[in-house]
Parts: sequence; structure tokens; C-alpha cells
Amino acid sequence: YAERAALRHAGLVIATSRLTATTLKADYAVPPEKLVVALPGVDRPPLPATKPSHPGETVHLLSVGSVIPRKDQLALIEALARLAHQRWHLTIVGDVERAPDWVAEVRASIDRHGFASRVTLTGALSPADVVPLWHAADVYVAASRHEGFGMAVAEAVAHGLPVVTTEAGAVGEWIDRRGVEVVTVGDVAALTNALGRVIGDDAHRRRLAAGSRLASSSLPSWTVAAHVISARLQAL
Repeated sequence: YAERAALRHAGLVIATSRLTATTLKADYAVPPEKLVVALPGVDRPPLPATKPSHPGETVHLLSVGSVIPRKDQLALIEALARLAHQRWHLTIVGDVERAPDWVAEVRASIDRHGFASRVTLTGALSPADVVPLWHAADVYVAASRHEGFGMAVAEAVAHGLPVVTTEAGAVGEWIDRRGVEVVTVGDVAALTNALGRVIGDDAHRRRLAAGSRLASSSLPSWTVAAHVISARLQAL
């Protein structure tokens, strides 16, 4: 109710994706003429040299996002439990204070599957502290139920990483499929299969990495977002 009331007073409402704009119209009664869609810009770091492949080595998986139900880390751990025979390590970077009950469930799942040495919860980190983790990662993974855009997935593509992700609402709208395995939200079997291919097949992982490096150049920019928003602000 409070959000709907606040939005009634807005002269302009900026949405981060077409899906978010549709939600604002349908669920929050925002008139279409008050909406502008501006995809968030993605900073493009210099792409590192392509990593050499060493078959049989541990594949380092990275997931970035608060440990909350919407990010569905439980689905990710359940999928990886079916791949316990493969060599992988998962690092989850994100706040662990927002949803303590959910975090307790995630930790219990990690313990139940015997993954204490294979899944690391770092808690919230500064952007500077995440940089070496981006560089160390072999694959970016996400099992989100919903995203208004999907900044962490975009950052993974910007770093030239192979990506396994759910459609997560808005992600499916903009993601370039060349470097990405996309699965349906909540489909643990499909997530398991996609993860299994990327972890177990070095050649497939290299192909996805090459696709991400190509796709990184077409990610949305802050310059375009600023122009879109500025034009609408000046028209108010």
C-alpha cells in the first residue's frame, strides 16, 4: 500500500527492465505515460587473458547476491548435491543478515550434504573485495526466482565468465545466450544438467567463456541510461 501511495505522487517512474515496467503498471497502477525503461549500465573491466584449461582441476563457481529466498541459494545447493562426484567449489558473496531464517536453512543444507569445505558464504563484501573473486572464478551461477534486471549476471558477462542462470524474470529479456546456459526458475533438474555440462566439459566451458567475452561489448551502458532518463526529465 505504501509503495502504491508513493508512486501516485511521482512525476516519473524509472524501471530497470520491461518486466519491471509491466509489474509497475499491473500491480502498482502506474500510468504508462509516467514510466521510462532505462536498463542499468554495466561497467566493463578490462577482460583478463583467457584462462588455460586444466582438465580434472576444481572448477570455481561464484554467485553474488544477498542470501535471501528470492535468490534461492537452496536450489543451487540442491543441484550441486546431485553433482557431488564432480570437482567444484562454490563461493556465495552476499549479505547474510537480511533473512536469518533463510540463511539458517542454507547453512543446514550445506551441512546436510557435507559441503562445509565446498561451499563458502563470505557475507557482504565491498566491490573492491569482490574483484579478486571475479578473477578467480571459472563460472558464474545464479538460481534467482526473480530479478528486476540482474546486475550480478551482467557483471559476470562483463568479466567474460561462462554463466549458468535461471531466466529470473528480467534476466531472460536481455541476456545474450552466447555465453550463458539459461534454465527455468525452480527447475532443479535443468539447473543440475546445465551445471553438470559446464563443470564437467572443459571445451563447453571455453565456448561459453568466448561467447561471454563477445557479449560483453553489447551490455547496456550508463551513458545510454543517462540520455534516456535525462530526455524524460526535461519533458516534465
